[in-house]
Amino acid sequence: MSFFIVKGDLFEQKVDAIVIPSQPSLALEGAVGGKAKKICGDLLVEELKQCKMLQFGDCVIANSYTDHFKKVILVANPKWQGGDFDEEMNLEFSYESCLKKAKKFGLSSIAFPLLSTGTYKFPIDNAINIARATIRRFLAKNDCLTVYLVMPDENIFNEFEKLEKYRPILTHYDEKAVEANLDGTDQVKFATVLKNYLLACNKPKRDCYDLIVSKTMFNNYLNGKSVPKKQTAVALGVQMGLGVTDINVLLAPLGEMLNPQVAADKIVIDSINNKEEQNTVDSINDKLKQGNYPLLKGE
Repeated sequence: MSFFIVKGDLFEQKVDAIVIPSQPSLALEGAVGGKAKKICGDLLVEELKQCKMLQFGDCVIANSYTDHFKKVILVANPKWQGGDFDEEMNLEFSYESCLKKAKKFGLSSIAFPLLSTGTYKFPIDNAINIARATIRRFLAKNDCLTVYLVMPDENIFNEFEKLEKYRPILTHYDEKAVEANLDGTDQVKFATVLKNYLLACNKPKRDCYDLIVSKTMFNNYLNGKSVPKKQTAVALGVQMGLGVTDINVLLAPLGEMLNPQVAADKIVIDSINNKEEQNTVDSINDKLKQGNYPLLKGE
């Protein structure tokens, strides 16, 4: 199946189900919820009254009571509160739970709005990265759905196109294209790339920075407030399980790369490429110590 990002009206998509952002109480509020109430009518409201209150990230499926689409999936997606209340994780769960619900009920297609933006004030770049990475990760393991991410706002759609320019490609790497697109130190560009890899690595967030930098510093990187030194960025890449190609993508916004002509970098490259060893930051640092080279972390 496929994943499409489209500009248009969520309610005009020819799909089996559309996703409606909701309060945990399942109240049909906001622009999307209000339109769903108008189109689906009181029968949907009555059906939702029989459902239990949701936790953030959970969803419920209901009949649409319209010929436009078969089902609606209401999800309790999070509001942005500054980034310190697991909003990103809960937004990821919101997409995942809807996709799993659609699969469970045998649906073949589903359309999402860009969840948690608008009145929920989730940063657009964060919301796009999470939606795109979560949907693609699900479809990589579940070839059962066609998924649409629908953006009615032209400015948001254009923002997506701008961010897509900096999307790390995990299975193919064009070094010249990356260097052209991400030349020089840029906090926002580094944050964009880091978020993509963080979502793609399938590890708890803490495991990706623990013993390398503090939670505060890591969040600063994610929020575009600062960038790490090269050695710290490499350490984060190793911790996330990235290969040499992807670590160079991560380094590109810093104007850096792992260069096999540099002795210390060659040790790092050879270590990562050695599939017979389980490389960690500490094991690579042990090799760097032997040559009195700068260690990973470096902050």
